[in-house]
Amino acid sequence: MNKSVDRMYVLVMLCASLCNVKLDEGLMQTIREKYTDKYYKLQQENEDTYYELFTWSCPKFINPAMPAFEDPQALEQFSNSHAEVQLRQCKMFLK
Repeated sequence: MNKSVDRMYVLVMLCASLCNVKLDEGLMQTIREKYTDKYYKLQQENEDTYYELFTWSCPKFINPAMPAFEDPQALEQFSNSHAEVQLRQCKMFLK
């Protein structure tokens, strides 16, 4: 449960950084205490920090392609393709 809460804080921090929205003071205090260095790097628009935080906090993405069930090698490759799908989503986020 704590990991999900931490991910939520990071996603809120990303959204606030991108949209330049004023958050509740209690929420901002918690974010500043837990993620001080990341918060200030986001203020400087550090792309590596965006990438790192997004890949850590993003939901698990599903590959929309249909696997080839008759080919065991292709099926194994498909089951290991989650990293590629996450990388593709991260590139779209960074754009």
